[in-house]
Amino acid sequence: TDLSHAYAMFEALEFAARTEIEAGKMSGPVELTKEQLEMAKCEQTERYAEPQKTFSSEERDARRNICAFTHRAYDQFLFTCTQGIFSQRLTDGTFLTAPRSADRKYMEEADILHIGRNPKESGSGQNCFIGLIQAIYQKHPDIHSVVIARSPNIMAFAITHNELETKTIPESYLQLRNIKKIPFESIFRHPEETAAMFSVKIPILLAENNCILVTGNSLLNTYDRLEVAEYSARAILSAKTLGDLVPINDQQVRDIEVAFHMK
Repeated sequence: TDLSHAYAMFEALEFAARTEIEAGKMSGPVELTKEQLEMAKCEQTERYAEPQKTFSSEERDARRNICAFTHRAYDQFLFTCTQGIFSQRLTDGTFLTAPRSADRKYMEEADILHIGRNPKESGSGQNCFIGLIQAIYQKHPDIHSVVIARSPNIMAFAITHNELETKTIPESYLQLRNIKKIPFESIFRHPEETAAMFSVKIPILLAENNCILVTGNSLLNTYDRLEVAEYSARAILSAKTLGDLVPINDQQVRDIEVAFHMK
């Protein structure tokens, strides 16, 4: 084990501890079963084709932006060095995404994977998220970016029976709309059905004991939603020391939707 691997384990332990502490403020964490842990092993396996040597101007810009937002997410404690994925669709129907093995702090443009219309032909191996991202892009022409993360305050809601409320302040509802919670195994066993759950009113899914899945029309849009979700989760958890949450009521939600011409 080298120093970077030791640091990655320490960082993962810190994120896990923070998540468990925050979960303790609510109904308490729910542990994964042995079967669920076995199911998650598909995330650990990757086989990729040889990287390309040259890129189009569109792809070069996308690679640069994915790296920039990945570094930004790491610096804001939304990602760790070993987890957190940004993806962007290209105009030819293929898409870019990050490999599991790349250090998020130091990710470079050459590290980014270009996945073709058939993920297996592109060498994407058994990584379960590749197939899910592919399904999302195929089912939703208006979605151009996906981010998958395990930010600590968000994950406190993922590992408990509590829902992550989006109707706290107008900014949160404008960015997040509604977050739907899905079973842990949905990503692994039902990627097509999971992809079909996204809509204008539900741009975000929270998989129990797994991750948050955020969609948007651009990398900036998905980053903003992830950041707002994490800070909203932190605000809700902090507010528990003062009293119960008082969300925006239905009439106020309708007023926001009318004022901002929301669909």
